[in-house]
Amino acid sequence: MNTTEQSQERAECSVCYEEFQDNKYVLECTHAFCKGCIMKVCETQNDKHIDCPLCRHRSYIPEAAIDTINH
Repeated sequence: MNTTEQSQERAECSVCYEEFQDNKYVLECTHAFCKGCIMKVCETQNDKHIDCPLCRHRSYIPEAAIDTINH
């Protein structure tokens, strides 16, 4: 079993490796991250598209989702 499968099986964020404490956000590639980690990715990429930290798949983040993530 690889690290990604282990992370998803234990319901933890694949960036910080902590169990999901708040809402998780699932990207188009189906990788899930905790709200805090995905906020950091959105801030650093400064775009409505972000690259998945695991597989680098480019996902569109709707404006409404960005507002929800940031609050």
